[in-house]
Amino acid sequence: MLFAPDSTHICEAFAGTAGNSAKSGDWLSLKGYDGVMFIVHQAQGGAAAGAITVDKATDVAGSDEDTGITLNNWWKLEDTPTAASIYTKGTAGASITTSATGTGSSIYLIDINAAELGDGFDCVQCNWDGNGNAGNRLTGIAVLYRGRYQGPAAQHVDPTAD
Repeated sequence: MLFAPDSTHICEAFAGTAGNSAKSGDWLSLKGYDGVMFIVHQAQGGAAAGAITVDKATDVAGSDEDTGITLNNWWKLEDTPTAASIYTKGTAGASITTSATGTGSSIYLIDINAAELGDGFDCVQCNWDGNGNAGNRLTGIAVLYRGRYQGPAAQHVDPTAD
């Protein structure tokens, strides 16, 4: 089971925000995890697109920050997802442009494998650029998965510490 409590850690990536307010999430360390799946939910109340990005750094203070890393694996359900909806894989790039229809809601899944970060980089941060509409609401959740140090202690690796 992928989301078993002994192999994942679920936390807030960034707090709920209005679509016209930029938001940078907490830095999360992947030292104790194989990767993270960011889940960004957009409730649309106005027609304006914005961008979701992920940055990387060498520690949870954001040292040596590298902005807008390439998002190789991401998927979306846009505008009116239902339980029967099928996710569409997005094209790799430095950001994800969100829906601008102004109605419904959208869900974006962004998978970051720790091995993709490169030498010395262990930490990631999910961001919203604030270019959307004030009527839109966004929330980000992080699911850190498959602890590198297996066993009962894996679920207790604090992703906010180096």
